[in-house]
Amino acid sequence: MKKAFYFAVIILISLFMYSCSRKTVVVKHAPPRPAAVVYVNEPPPPPKRVTIKPCGKNKMWINGHWHWNGRKYVWKKGRCIRKKKARKWIPGHWKKTRRGWKWIPGHWNH
Repeated sequence: MKKAFYFAVIILISLFMYSCSRKTVVVKHAPPRPAAVVYVNEPPPPPKRVTIKPCGKNKMWINGHWHWNGRKYVWKKGRCIRKKKARKWIPGHWKKTRRGWKWIPGHWNH
């Protein structure tokens, strides 16, 4: 019985010491994962005509676009995003390549 008690005490002390000695690592910004490139054999439909919603101060409207879900094109609605100082928004678009249609995501240019 005494051996079991001492064994339990040693385990608890070891766990306590281990938890105190562990270093905490904080990752502020994980690098973005590259998106998989998908090629589609058929061209996307023409863009939809939609009403652009007004955005608040320091925001801008990003148009909607056709997204390939693996079987067909589905429309992704436009949205407001926060502007970035001294940068220009390059809209996403579908590009025809030898392998098929490829989506080029929108991004900020320096």
